[in-house]
Amino acid sequence: MNSAFFESFLFLFTPASLGAAVRSLLRQTANNGVANHLVFLFADGTVFFVGLCLASLSAVLLFASLSRPLRSAGKVSAIAGFTLIVLSATPVPPAAYAVWGCLLTLASASRLKFSFVLRATILTAYLLVTGGLFVSEARWRLAPSLTVSSKTPVYVLGDSISAGGSKNERYWPHMLQEMTGLRVVNLAAPGARTGDALRQAENISTTSAVVIVEIGGNDLLGDTDADKFRVHLDRLMTALRAGGHKILIFELPLFPFQNAYGKVQREVSRKYGAILLPKRFFASVLKVKDNTSDGLHLSGKGHEAMAAMVARVLKPETEKTKGDEIIWFPSR
Repeated sequence: MNSAFFESFLFLFTPASLGAAVRSLLRQTANNGVANHLVFLFADGTVFFVGLCLASLSAVLLFASLSRPLRSAGKVSAIAGFTLIVLSATPVPPAAYAVWGCLLTLASASRLKFSFVLRATILTAYLLVTGGLFVSEARWRLAPSLTVSSKTPVYVLGDSISAGGSKNERYWPHMLQEMTGLRVVNLAAPGARTGDALRQAENISTTSAVVIVEIGGNDLLGDTDADKFRVHLDRLMTALRAGGHKILIFELPLFPFQNAYGKVQREVSRKYGAILLPKRFFASVLKVKDNTSDGLHLSGKGHEAMAAMVARVLKPETEKTKGDEIIWFPSR
């Protein structure tokens, strides 16, 4: 990976107020393998779980109070875990974050003269809440699956990740058609935002199709705030549902303090019964060497990897799978 990836990726997904500082740091560490790995821990959401584990370790160490070095290690672990979780941009409800943070503070407060029973109760409550957060977020990382009839067309709405930059090249939607035998229509356009996807959707000529929505990166790159992003995404989902379509949405990789956009995607996907493809899948394509041409846009190899990844989600219907209902999330 070269520095172009880090600069373009962070510029796309990091708030402007932090982007300059983060990019400056990454310029100095772009050739460092550790820095490369850390970027993708954020991009695919892994850092949230790392933070939970570190914070839990700290609570146990401070509860045991075995020795000064272990207590010091516990405090460092608590600070590191808390920091990673805050910076992970995981769209956990604020109330859940507040309860978890308060319990961590109490569990880590070795100077407070609590009785052993009270300390044990606080530690137990903290570990239970932590376990709840872990399981709750892990559900959003599960691999989805959608069985599609061979006669059902698949439409792709998106930006340059799907549209590419040259009509003479083959992009992942075309490769997806070759891999699955499904009819795939690519309606994506370079530079498109979520508001533009609604105009792309107007070109869907059939009902009851499968629609893949790979959009939103340019909203974060531009001046679209989370509220406007919600309005545009909600309008798009309303139009697609009116056509009886099944919807697969690419979850956006997020960097520090972009929680609101992730929250919008999750709430809107639940509202309309759309499948949200976890961001770890998109990140797994970007992180592979030579999968991008400029650090973000896919190369030929990257388009092939993206098509293979989506093909594992869209499975052509067979006699064995025909009529399956469990692979589609119902509207709520």
